[in-house]
Amino acid sequence: MFVGSCSESDDAPNNTSSRVPYQCMSCVKTSEALPENDNSSNGIYKGVFTNGSFELDVKNRSEDIKGVVFYNNKRIELFGVSSTYVKGNLMAVLRGALDGKKFSMNFWVSQDGSNPKVYDFSLPDGKAIVANVVKETSKTLQESFEGKYYIKTVVYPQSGNVPELEGKVDNPFPPAENITDKGAVRVLLSRTDAIWFFHAVLNGGEIRSDSGSIIDGKLVSDNTHKVVATLVSDELNHVDYSSGNSPMSLYAIRVR
Repeated sequence: MFVGSCSESDDAPNNTSSRVPYQCMSCVKTSEALPENDNSSNGIYKGVFTNGSFELDVKNRSEDIKGVVFYNNKRIELFGVSSTYVKGNLMAVLRGALDGKKFSMNFWVSQDGSNPKVYDFSLPDGKAIVANVVKETSKTLQESFEGKYYIKTVVYPQSGNVPELEGKVDNPFPPAENITDKGAVRVLLSRTDAIWFFHAVLNGGEIRSDSGSIIDGKLVSDNTHKVVATLVSDELNHVDYSSGNSPMSLYAIRVR
């Protein structure tokens, strides 16, 4: 479970007031899901897991089931190898290959597109996977964010513009003597539905997972009722004072 800020105020400092927040110019602005699939098992599904993210196209514009996994700076194609309907609910098996080694993902969703689930999903490197998946409708865009936890005296630039970062970015800041990388962060959120899912893998292997609501631009945990991050434009940031004399800071940007 994610542990939120233990400061007197749950609000993170405003680190964007004197600069231009990051904006992903290459990210899609509208959903690719067709309106006629909004209340069916067909359509677009997006997910996040402890070490990456994924997107599934379930007969959105054709009879094919396919997808892609974004993992370790790689884009891995998924292809549906079997599908069946049980009382209207869809069960499908997708397969892909990482460094020449095959892996699979099982997908299940209700007839109306609700309660999607991914199970028996593992990668050849054997890392543990905890995954969340949601349906993207024609009116609800799901956005993927990636970033890091840091311990740093000053985490964010206080003036000037933040340049557009090309491609997939795991490390928004260059290495410096006063920065200690504490782990990777991945978030899937919908501004329209005001929901989010969070996974972090800290150095040493500790996994933090959480989910909640977006309230006034803040990601609020359903578990702790504390602020996990502040959403401004296409970036997330937060400072966790519970880590002692050196606060642990979160910074993530939208990548898809």
